[in-house]
Amino acid sequence: MHVHLRVHADTIDLVWKSFKKFVNANIGLDQVGVLIAWNGEECNLRWLYKVAQAPYSSLNFPCKVKYFLNPLVVLRTFSRCKLNRNHSKLESYSLGSVYEYITGNVLDGAHESLVDVKDLYHLSIVQSRTHELFHSQNDL
Repeated sequence: MHVHLRVHADTIDLVWKSFKKFVNANIGLDQVGVLIAWNGEECNLRWLYKVAQAPYSSLNFPCKVKYFLNPLVVLRTFSRCKLNRNHSKLESYSLGSVYEYITGNVLDGAHESLVDVKDLYHLSIVQSRTHELFHSQNDL
């Protein structure tokens, strides 16, 4: 396992400003944003929410971001989901296992934030174009 240390990281205010600029540039006026994070409420999004909601915080979520989706919960909770282990041969529900199952490629660098984000995005695109996640809408 190798760890990348960021010695000269930007301040949270600068990062947050970039995040909001990205959201505003990529989500249309009549669209709603969804944050997607694998097991995100256990770490990343919980931390972001606490930072944005802290007393006297100058940070807040962009108005366009209305929802959060954790694909891990979907796979575990909805037994009719095609990727639930009741219907698939997934070894585990780790992002690496699901990524390899869907794409046929090994996830290199899992648990590195940027790698996870890019691969989760890729997984979302591949999944939406090649597979129906559920057998039918009645499965929801």
